Amino acid sequence: MRRFEADQTFWSWDFYADATQVAYHVGPTHGEARHCELNDIESGRLVASWDGDLDDAKRPAWTKGLEH
Repeated sequence: MRRFEADQTFWSWDFYADATQVAYHVGPTHGEARHCELNDIESGRLVASWDGDLDDAKRPAWTKGLEH
């Protein structure tokens, strides 16, 4: 089992890359700040991060399974 910690609330998460990676969206309980991360499940290593609007059509492919 691998645990990922965040300083804010987990809003959504999704497996990516044939379930070898996990993407998640964190943010405050009130407000619009957003932060998304993609992590390798086996190593726990951060693969990518992105701060942006989940409604943006140009967002990274790995964020497509995440919701507000």
